[in-house]
Amino acid sequence: MAQLQSDPVSTEPKICFKVLSKDLDDRRAPLVKEYNRIVLRPIIWNTLANFKICILNKSFGPLLEALETHFLKISATDSDLKNEETKRIRYALQQLRKEAATYLKSKADDKEKKLQDIENSFIECLKNISLPSEWEMYFDGKTSKQQAQTNAKKLVSDGIKLLKKWRVNPEINIVNQLVKDKTKFSFRSKIPTPKTPLQNLGTHPSLIIMLRNFDLFEPFLKIILQKYEVDDEYETSVNEPIQRDLDTPLHYAVRSLNKSFTQWLLEQKDIKTNRLNKEQRTPLDLIRKRYDSVKGQMLDKDITTQQLEEIKLKLEEYRTFLRMLVDKGANFEHSRKINPSFKYIPKVTERNDDLLLDQLNQMQKDDEEFLEECSKRAKAISDIELLESFLRLKDQVKFEEKLLSLNVEETECFVKKVIKFWLHTAVKLNLSKSVELIVKKFGSKIFRVRSQEPESNGVEKRTKTIELQHRVELKGLLRKVCDSTNTAVLKLLLKKMDKDKLLINDEPILVLTLHHCVKLDDKNERKADLVKCARMMVSDERISLAKTDADGNTALHIALKYGLEDIAMTICTERTTGFLGVRNKKGETPLDYAKHAFLKEYLDKTVKTFSGKEKEFKLDFNGLCPYYSKKMQHKTKLEHKNPKNDNRQTLSTIGCIKRISNSSKLKPLLNHPMDAAGGG
Repeated sequence: MAQLQSDPVSTEPKICFKVLSKDLDDRRAPLVKEYNRIVLRPIIWNTLANFKICILNKSFGPLLEALETHFLKISATDSDLKNEETKRIRYALQQLRKEAATYLKSKADDKEKKLQDIENSFIECLKNISLPSEWEMYFDGKTSKQQAQTNAKKLVSDGIKLLKKWRVNPEINIVNQLVKDKTKFSFRSKIPTPKTPLQNLGTHPSLIIMLRNFDLFEPFLKIILQKYEVDDEYETSVNEPIQRDLDTPLHYAVRSLNKSFTQWLLEQKDIKTNRLNKEQRTPLDLIRKRYDSVKGQMLDKDITTQQLEEIKLKLEEYRTFLRMLVDKGANFEHSRKINPSFKYIPKVTERNDDLLLDQLNQMQKDDEEFLEECSKRAKAISDIELLESFLRLKDQVKFEEKLLSLNVEETECFVKKVIKFWLHTAVKLNLSKSVELIVKKFGSKIFRVRSQEPESNGVEKRTKTIELQHRVELKGLLRKVCDSTNTAVLKLLLKKMDKDKLLINDEPILVLTLHHCVKLDDKNERKADLVKCARMMVSDERISLAKTDADGNTALHIALKYGLEDIAMTICTERTTGFLGVRNKKGETPLDYAKHAFLKEYLDKTVKTFSGKEKEFKLDFNGLCPYYSKKMQHKTKLEHKNPKNDNRQTLSTIGCIKRISNSSKLKPLLNHPMDAAGGG
């Protein structure tokens, strides 16, 4: 192990990668097994004790995911669980997840029966999983809710010491280092996404459950959410973006109005109060939205004095959280304002209720004083956060003024933040001017080429492809550009990323754009913009046509299936890597979707030359050829390897022609070259 880390380039890359992978699996398995033994047991008992609540707060799904992704693999190894039984249990867990999602949408009259059926199925799954004997968990369906809750509390209490011991296990740091070492190998066809230490250990599903059940699992969370001894690129786990919504623990604590846990998180040294989730909201945005929503209830002209008292108490509770966040650096001035300050009095003056009017006057005054108080208490935020907030508010004027006056040392860490917080935000919000400013000011650092690492003998290491220094941070940027349909920005970024072909084609951006396009109605203006963006990419040799979606569909599959025939024709006639004979996972080829008119036009265009007394002509079936027949012919051009899929086969040129000839409707199309030559 030490030899591999000290001299990673001294060994054949693929061999070294396999050694690292095996070492990683061997070290990670016991860590995950022990973590599950400590954490999953109380989670299961708590779920049985509060089944309906766990369904409603959506913590049941993550539990099923945790059981499926972690426990089945371990049990299959340790207990010689047969493959068929494993598949059956996995299928049962997946069905439970679907039933739970259906339950939330079902009618009120049959909800209780469905809930009981789901609970019974869950208990049956737990019996079939064959829990390890050391878990000491047995289910006969007769355990009361109260006893299940008692079991959960006892396991949490007993597990605190065990979890602390697990948390300081040095193997955790070794696992995280091994994961990082695996990402250094450039022979992969995809840029790996950096993972946090908690992600590496597969803790996110259980973390979601515990974060939604603070009262029981707060002791566990305070142990798990500590900084791990790894490189600076990984931040402290109190800022962990939990998949899939990317909520941090602070988002969960504020959303649940858990004052004690929120206070504990804010007391942590490295807490970041302005982190965005998937919906681009900070923890302060979440609480401020609810605060403004409650204020809106005061506009009801039929509101009573008692209701006002209840609203007043709720507003004061929210103000407590707002003060806590603002005192720790939350960006109050630039947070998303859902509603403006209300003027309540005109809504109820017609009722001539002096007491009610006095209450409303006082509450309005309290609200204005509180907002002014927050503005005064707000602390100065960093330049990174300030400029990001300007972008989120789409205030490009203030962003430009502040950016041009910015005087800061452009360290590697700073450039990474520029990409993450400014460039990605500006691209996503379609702020073209801001994107151009960022690229103009920091482009040389953002798109810098990674220097080649020297071999052990001092000679510079030569790689097949050129890599950008910040390709990991730039990952996903082109997809956001395509979503915004901004062809000008797309051209700009493609030009800047030109040297890193893997970065450009890390995601199937053309396929994704076509998918978005076909979902929209023809009258939708956005559809025309998406088509324009797709046409630009089809004509760009840097964009791979070999990339597929999850079902194995290439851009040519989608274009022909949904009638985008001009795009399909460009792929077949102008590009060298788009083929009618490539199968998707269902065994379907683009040829299966091609209409008569398209094939006629395409086959007409295969006639390239016509000269001489013998009336010779030449056919170019480039669009029919499979990937492997092009590899040597075009090796000097941009190459895109066929995605590895044992189930996929490609039809050869003759195979495609045979497919056409076997169709009575399409067969006459094969006669046209001879007719054109006068030989028919």
